[in-house]
Amino acid sequence: MLPDPPLTTVALRQTQGWLLMTQQMLVIHLIGMVPNWALAIVNLSLLWSLAIFLGKVPRPPTWLLFTLTLTVLLALFPIYLQQGIAVALGIMIALSYCLKSLEVRSRRDILTLVLVGFFLITLSLIEQQSWLKLMSALALFVLNATILLSLHRPMSAPHNLKMSLKLVLGSLPMALILYLLLPRPDPLWQQPVGGRASTGLSAELALGEIALLTQSNEPAFSSRFTQPPLDRDLYWRVWIQSHFDGQVWRSLPALPGRSPDNGEGKTHHGYQILGWPQTELRVPSLAGSQSQDASLGQVRGDLWQRLYQSGSPQLTFRWQPGRGPTPPKAGLDYLQLPEHTNPRTLAWGKRLRSEGLAPTAVLQRLLTFFKQQPFVYTLSPPATGRHQVDDFLFTTQAGFCGHYASATVTLLRAAGIPARLISGYQGGRWLPDGRLMVRQLNAHAWVELWVEGVGWLRSDPTQQVSPDRIEQLGQQRLFQALSLPSWLQNRALTDSLNTLLDRLDYQWQRSVLEFDKQQQRQWLAEVLAYSDSHQILLLTAALLAALVMIQLGLAGMLPRWRAPVWELLLWRQLRRLLIRRGQALPANASMTSIINDAATHWPRAAADLRGFQRRFEQLRYNPKQTGHHQGRRILWQRLMRIRRHLARPPADGRG
Repeated sequence: MLPDPPLTTVALRQTQGWLLMTQQMLVIHLIGMVPNWALAIVNLSLLWSLAIFLGKVPRPPTWLLFTLTLTVLLALFPIYLQQGIAVALGIMIALSYCLKSLEVRSRRDILTLVLVGFFLITLSLIEQQSWLKLMSALALFVLNATILLSLHRPMSAPHNLKMSLKLVLGSLPMALILYLLLPRPDPLWQQPVGGRASTGLSAELALGEIALLTQSNEPAFSSRFTQPPLDRDLYWRVWIQSHFDGQVWRSLPALPGRSPDNGEGKTHHGYQILGWPQTELRVPSLAGSQSQDASLGQVRGDLWQRLYQSGSPQLTFRWQPGRGPTPPKAGLDYLQLPEHTNPRTLAWGKRLRSEGLAPTAVLQRLLTFFKQQPFVYTLSPPATGRHQVDDFLFTTQAGFCGHYASATVTLLRAAGIPARLISGYQGGRWLPDGRLMVRQLNAHAWVELWVEGVGWLRSDPTQQVSPDRIEQLGQQRLFQALSLPSWLQNRALTDSLNTLLDRLDYQWQRSVLEFDKQQQRQWLAEVLAYSDSHQILLLTAALLAALVMIQLGLAGMLPRWRAPVWELLLWRQLRRLLIRRGQALPANASMTSIINDAATHWPRAAADLRGFQRRFEQLRYNPKQTGHHQGRRILWQRLMRIRRHLARPPADGRG
């Protein structure tokens, strides 16, 4: 096999430039799938490749490429141990895709990168399946197809781009038909849930994290209810943070929760969670929720977490309004406090304990303290020292929900009352289609304390400072630290845009992502109810055949239809007429010789034969001298007169 020619031609150099641009766009597309350190490596690799392409720097030596590859493999080993081989392989392919660009020398190297690019585009849609992600993937698919065409077609870049657009757009109807009609088997494997967090909430809660989340307008999830709940019940529990080291709250290891009850004799409402990332371990739920979803498992504290990635974007729960979490009685885990920290808070708690107050009375003392003292709710609180709870309660008296919840749990535990910090989301915004949209700006932290004979009781100490916190902070979060024009700061405009985007997301979730095997059967049953099954099969086959023909036509693989040339058709008709009358027509005979020979045999037709030749030559070689329509009409009249002359015997007695 001959080696591939080097990249010396202008066409191949142009192809390499398109490849670098496509690689950079694909790296942007992979944000969220690849960790930040890997993104830094791939961007540096592409920057180096661009410098090589422009002739600014030489290619890296082999030993350096080997060292980079070995370093990447070693860095991927912890990811393999923590998140599994699937995640590690995806990151490795993305890194290899960009490192390979440092040694592109031939057509074969470009072809390898194009094929790997197609694979990465598909891989990116496994975890992130929004309609915007699909649009981005289609654009990258077109660019990759353009590069592939340029390797085999010596055309300009715009021409190849136009052809790839035709191919991709022409394949979309076929993809839609196959999506609707192809059988949907069960998954061949179940993807485990990794430890990556994509919403910002995690098992550890430092006080600054909630503040960062509440400045984001990004959607977290949406929910549909069978019956609208009360606003006071909309506390979406995600994590329970029980262990406190004085600076960070951490979640205890997950233990199996209680077995689901059957709900007999109780009134349950249903709700569904839509759009919660598949990579998130914990799933938001309301207190007292139950689920029969096989991909979910209940853990200690009435929380729910994924057992594996089901592929379905919809999670279904049933829920008893007003019912709180009721696990077994709280243990020592919910009384733990760090030693030698926050002495003033601990002393206050001991005094309250010595008074013999009930847990609710102790809680009320603190809530009254929040209400009477000049506490301020702010997302930019003053810095605190080693004793952050003491500093917050008695010095700064300014903070956000994490500060209030942390101080409340610390005081309750100091008073001997089991308590825990809950992080999740509170509230949401009702959309016109009846869904509740919960955004990252709804991230919140609150408290649950154990009351003997009652169970876990929820308390939101932040409400004592600012009961209308959501409305006030909603505007603050949207435009905080942004120098936007006045028309962009119009609340009605931003709400309308958010509603439109939310509605698009919802329709995408409902119509595309939720179209599973069961929905496909229901859709086919509705179609078959009005049409015969054989007719539908024939229609499907006809549609697929038509789409294949359209695709072949767009690719230029079908012969093009050309309008008939009438003068040629009339000349062929005259030839057949002469052959039937017995005149021999040699294969290499010219028109002049054929006309002269026919004029000799049929003298009466000689004038019409020569007139036919003159008119034919005018139409073929000088069409401007006479109009096409008039010239063809005269040619047809000549042919008809010739036909009448040839109906008589020739002068030499033939025929």
